[in-house]
Amino acid sequence: MALKKPRMLWRALLILTLVVVTLVFVLNHSNSAVENSARNSSPSAKPDYSMLKFNATVMDKNGLPNYQLQALKMDHFQTGRITQVTEAIFSFLHDAQLSWQVAAPQGIIDELGDQVSLSGGVTIAWQHPSGTTTINTDKLRFVPSANYAETADPVTISDPNGNISATGMRVYLNSDRVMLMSRVKGTYVPQEN
Repeated sequence: MALKKPRMLWRALLILTLVVVTLVFVLNHSNSAVENSARNSSPSAKPDYSMLKFNATVMDKNGLPNYQLQALKMDHFQTGRITQVTEAIFSFLHDAQLSWQVAAPQGIIDELGDQVSLSGGVTIAWQHPSGTTTINTDKLRFVPSANYAETADPVTISDPNGNISATGMRVYLNSDRVMLMSRVKGTYVPQEN
């Protein structure tokens, strides 16, 4: 019996040592991954190519224009596999006419162009038969291929009929629908005919 206790103690110490070594490795590796990611997306990282006064039209799955992207400057970073845009304007077409326009001082487009994160004061303009509705927020994440955008930040909506403020929003560009998430307040002034 005395022989089994040292073996059990030895096994427990071995398991504890393995857990500690694994934990130190994981923490060290995750910290360096975060540092590398931050370093690669920092302004000191050099782009592998840049364009000034960039303009591109992106087609939908049927080969029709889905949206147009214009930017004062575009920098592509191979190390972070991102594209940064400055003074970006995304113009979305609906039935071959401009319906939504999203503008921001700065943005980051992921490697495949699937997600765009805009910041620095985002303005969304929705042109519809009764006028133009303007939505302002500080940050916006959107998926251009799905014509969907969202934010958790405060938003302000200005319309010919009034103003609305809220926290959080989802925008469905194809169906011209805006869903406000919380703290919705507004004023409505009907137009006289």
